[in-house]
Formats: sequence, structure tokens, C-alpha cells
Amino acid sequence: MGRRAQRFAHRFLLCALAAALTAGVALADHETAPAEPPRVAVEAAGPSIGPADAPVTIVEFSDFQCPFCAALQPTLKRIKTEYAGRVRLVFRHFPL
Repeated sequence: MGRRAQRFAHRFLLCALAAALTAGVALADHETAPAEPPRVAVEAAGPSIGPADAPVTIVEFSDFQCPFCAALQPTLKRIKTEYAGRVRLVFRHFPL
């Protein structure tokens, strides 16, 4: 690489670095963390397992033919056994 090309590459990298730093500062000034994550109210109606007054309710939107929904079943079974009496599992049919 010639001397002129090296100077050009050096200047280009310095300009790119300055632009990136300026953009980062601008983004940091405008970003504000929400006080609380957004939440959506979901009705816990449907077939359920566990006490109605459990401190934690998991609402599962699932389909009987979905392989990914089927893959979740071992995890839900483990939750039922490890947190028996403290978790309520509610099933909601959500076909594909």
C-alpha cells in the first residue's frame, strides 16, 4: 500500500471512529430506561393445574399439533413437580 493510500485509510478510520463515538453519545443521551417493563393483561381462564391463589400463574398458549409446544412439556412437568402448590399452569388453546 502506498503512502497516499495509507494516509487516506488512516483519515477514513479516524472519521469513522469519530462518527461512531458521536452516534454513541447521541444514543446514550436519548435512551431512557422504562421504569417498568411493558405488561399485557392475560386472562387466566381455561383448564388449569395448581391452586387458584398460587403466587405465580403461567398461561400457556399452545397447539396440540405444534412440535415446539410439545417440546415444552418436559419443562412444564418439571415446574409442576418442583414448585407444587406455588405455581398454577393454565392452558389456552392457540391453534397454528
